[in-house]
Amino acid sequence: MSQVQVPPGFEASCRKAVCSEAGATSLDPAEELKAELIKQVTEACKEHVNQKTQEAVETLWKRGQKTIQSMQQQHAATTEQLRSQLAACTESHRSLERETVVLRANLEAMMKHLTILFGVPPHCDPTLSTSLWNFENKDAETTFSEEEHHDMEDPTYPLSCFGSDNGSQGPVAGSGGTGSETEPSPTAEAAAGFSNPPATFSLMLRLADNVPVGLQVKGEEGLLVEKILPGGAIEAWNKQCPGEVREIRPGDRIVMINGHEDSEAMRHECLTKLLLKMTVQRVAM
Repeated sequence: MSQVQVPPGFEASCRKAVCSEAGATSLDPAEELKAELIKQVTEACKEHVNQKTQEAVETLWKRGQKTIQSMQQQHAATTEQLRSQLAACTESHRSLERETVVLRANLEAMMKHLTILFGVPPHCDPTLSTSLWNFENKDAETTFSEEEHHDMEDPTYPLSCFGSDNGSQGPVAGSGGTGSETEPSPTAEAAAGFSNPPATFSLMLRLADNVPVGLQVKGEEGLLVEKILPGGAIEAWNKQCPGEVREIRPGDRIVMINGHEDSEAMRHECLTKLLLKMTVQRVAM
């Protein structure tokens, strides 16, 4: 048989194809190495990032724990300080209460000594006179109440609203411990031994806390006494001198208070003054 002849150019094409396959096979290890390196770098980066994140979380956690502990310590210290201050206030309050008791006892003893020094008012029970020094919102102590100050604009409003913001003191002696200053007229002095009382007499009241004057009055020319109100200074004054000529009764007319004869001025004196010197006129019966 005769050999078949290879077409021209076919042999060159085959050689080129074989060389290209051999070159492709020789590049595969480099690609594999490159892919392996990329994988290792990626894993290393992931591990580094995870480690840094974990460290940051732990740092923040520790910082938060320290902040909470500091706040707890501050809260405990503040609570302890407040407790100590409260205990100190309680002890101070108890101490003030004890001092108040001692001061009250000393005040009562001083009032008793003053009663002994100035004597007992005439026509008066000694026990009643001693009890007058220990007033607490009763008997002859009187106070001006600023809250009721404006109610006195009515001429017929009772004098029971009169008061004073000063310290407590009962009616004191204006002369010789009698609790009054008598300025009787000659007619009154002449009639002292008879049944008819004097036409004019004076008395002195020192007003104190929470005790009203205890008079209901009316009128523009002098203050006409309509009624003696219970629990007031005038009622205690009348008890101090029962049946005495200086006892204030309904129908009497107050003609002067602290040198003022005008009705409004007398009301103003009762509202603003602690010491009231009253001149009372009595109609003969």
